[in-house]
Amino acid sequence: MKTNTKLLTRLFALVMFATMHLQTVFSQALTVGEVFDFQVGDEMGIQLNKHMGPMGYRYMKVTDRKDFGNDSLKISFNIITYVFDFDVLEMVKEYKKSTVTYFDLDSSYFADFAEKDTIIIYYDQDDTLKEKPIGTHEFKDSLFTDSCNTLVNWRNDFYGTLLSGSTHWTHTAYKGLGVLEYFSTSDGSNGTILVETFIYYIKNNKICGNKKAFPISINESEFKEYLIINPNPASDFINVQTDYPYHYKIIDQQGQEILNGENHVEGKISISDLTSGLYFIVIESEGKTSCRKFLVE
Repeated sequence: MKTNTKLLTRLFALVMFATMHLQTVFSQALTVGEVFDFQVGDEMGIQLNKHMGPMGYRYMKVTDRKDFGNDSLKISFNIITYVFDFDVLEMVKEYKKSTVTYFDLDSSYFADFAEKDTIIIYYDQDDTLKEKPIGTHEFKDSLFTDSCNTLVNWRNDFYGTLLSGSTHWTHTAYKGLGVLEYFSTSDGSNGTILVETFIYYIKNNKICGNKKAFPISINESEFKEYLIINPNPASDFINVQTDYPYHYKIIDQQGQEILNGENHVEGKISISDLTSGLYFIVIESEGKTSCRKFLVE
């Protein structure tokens, strides 16, 4: 009997240890710093699925990282988007660079993550007896690892009202890979859906998923000269997006300089005085010269 008692005691202790360990693991909330702990060379291929529209895709690669202690973190990306453009009625590929600064690195990405499931019921202020709810907000949290053992926090928000239908918004926060979203709305007859999923990702030189299944051809050389002009065609102004402050010249088809000036990294240039036709904008920045053409309507 003593042996059995000791054995049961040891088994109980092991079960309690395992249970405590699981509780510790499954209540762990990823911090902002953990979620956006990108490293130079990390790469992601993401599928964008929109309701009533063709598939879209996004490629992201980390090109630079700057740490500022526990205060903030600055990450630079090369990004390719390949989505359907309803203006030209075809799939369009766009190259761009982006730099994002993340703050409050020690705070949890999801507030009150340890509370798990929470339901809030809304009543009209005149409904003192709380007999007729006008809306509910429910969120559910969970923690798991994906097939490549990456730690994931998941939060599903559901908000519904009797009059306007419902909204679902799911954020899936991956450790060191950022956040993917699922969003849907419905009013009973119409709705919108956006679903983001990884086709593959490369983290710390290890690949998860199938990069060959990613349908976008990737040409890193396209990122060496980052210059975007929009809208094009234009009528009142053009937006110039580039990496550095620049000097610009606008030239007509006869080679005559029409406008010139200085601008910041992103800025509007008024073209309201230009007549309709084809023009060229020459950008001089950081010792390099780039040229784009645009139409004035």
